[in-house]
Amino acid sequence: MSKVKVRALVYEDIPANRLIGLAGGGTVEDRDPSKIYLIPAREQNLPDFITKNELKAGEEVIISIDQDKVWEVEASEHIWAGTLVTTADDGKVQNFKRGLDYYIGFSLHEAQEGETVKFAHKHGIRLEAIIGTE
Repeated sequence: MSKVKVRALVYEDIPANRLIGLAGGGTVEDRDPSKIYLIPAREQNLPDFITKNELKAGEEVIISIDQDKVWEVEASEHIWAGTLVTTADDGKVQNFKRGLDYYIGFSLHEAQEGETVKFAHKHGIRLEAIIGTE
């Protein structure tokens, strides 16, 4: 099975044999939209990766993802690298935003509206979509 390899920046130290999450919007100050950022997975997060080795903040790493889990679809808007995405009108993909319940994966690179974006296919749901909000 072939693999897709992407570069990511470790945002916080992550010990070996841990679950890893993507550092989503609002997590990284002055975020570069062309970079993917990694953090230790937080409670209630769906993890995105695992690590076998210790990772240090500021280190650039290579992530391998099985090719069959990577989809390529036209972006309906500017998509940042390493951000959750969901379905948009006409079968395109958009950024996952407040008010949306489901996401379908996370982007592997930055893409502009009308370009295609590769994303790792991974379903998820916002907790509030299940339990509601007060």
